[in-house]
Amino acid sequence: MNKFILLLLASIGLALICGCDGSVSQVKNGTLGGHPDVTVGAAFDGSFDSTKWSTITDKGRKIVSFTGKIKQATHDTAVKNIRIDEITFCQQYKADEFKKRFAPFDKKVTTFNNTTGKELEDAKYNSDKIKWKYDQLGRDQNTAEQNYSLEETQQNKKVIDDIKHNKELLEKEFSALENKIALLNEKEEQMNKEKIAAIDKIQKEMIEEFKINSCWPVGSMVKFDFTVYPDGKKFDISSFSNDSWNELGTDLNTVLKVIFAK
Repeated sequence: MNKFILLLLASIGLALICGCDGSVSQVKNGTLGGHPDVTVGAAFDGSFDSTKWSTITDKGRKIVSFTGKIKQATHDTAVKNIRIDEITFCQQYKADEFKKRFAPFDKKVTTFNNTTGKELEDAKYNSDKIKWKYDQLGRDQNTAEQNYSLEETQQNKKVIDDIKHNKELLEKEFSALENKIALLNEKEEQMNKEKIAAIDKIQKEMIEEFKINSCWPVGSMVKFDFTVYPDGKKFDISSFSNDSWNELGTDLNTVLKVIFAK
């Protein structure tokens, strides 16, 4: 009799541990929207090591909890399929690291701006000044020619000739400045290309390093909670977590895409 009671109690205890109220089986044997061909149990047990399924009741709700550790194959699938926005990742999530890596080139850009950039700025300013002077001389020439038409004196003729001479000098000066500006613009464009290339290289390196070392890291713990509806026929994922997902703000659809990847 005592042996029977002990066996009965052991069976009850095992039933409680295994969650044999059927909720765990319901979730594991069920499917999720968008992934109808593979059961939850097959996908989750296949994607993680040290898996554990359990049930709790929270404020009358039946919760099936899953924990596990990311497998190497799951990590590889995530690295292959997940797309990370380079600008958001490097200049928002990893802004300090990006700034540190870009610092040497940023110093080069600053030097360029203080030398060639300043020279270009001055050349454009002087070019605008010459344009203004040339336009003013054009107006002066019109006035002088009107005066000469009224009174054809040597003085009025000399005024016109002087204006024409000054315009020729300005034209030469303007032409030289335009050539200089074109050359400096080429240098500025080249610097911008180098800057873009440096930013792109750093961003790609940072993302590749993150994917290898921190994106779905092998052995890191994951946790999912499935809320079972009162009718006992339906369930959905009420929460999910992993340090790398939390860091990037990875959404549930992206996580499930990796877990259910074939």
